[in-house]
Amino acid sequence: MSSNIVYQPSQTTHWRNLFESKSMLLGSHNLNEGEELVCNINCAGIETIKNKSGGDEKVPVLHFSNAPSMVLNITNTKMIAGLYGDLCEHWAGKSIQVYATKVKAFGAVTTALRIRPVIPV
Repeated sequence: MSSNIVYQPSQTTHWRNLFESKSMLLGSHNLNEGEELVCNINCAGIETIKNKSGGDEKVPVLHFSNAPSMVLNITNTKMIAGLYGDLCEHWAGKSIQVYATKVKAFGAVTTALRIRPVIPV
């Protein structure tokens, strides 16, 4: 399957887009099948979000100029560090290529966002 590079999140009809709290952050629901989103990084930081239990949780978040913010997991954080270095303040102004893929997590298969190990042009 070939990928389609896009520079803005897609207006999909995924059910998550029906819920405002689910559409505030970048997720696989922002990409149509086969799309890969080039995101322009503004900054990285720590933010408080509501977790699945309804409690507050502080998480690392990447802010973009052309897409909703994205919660970072360790896999994606290491990929960005591999592309642009360990100091997150050096990531501002850089771009990453985000795609959705199936992963096994917490005993279930789900769709997750991942970052390509390439610097987009």
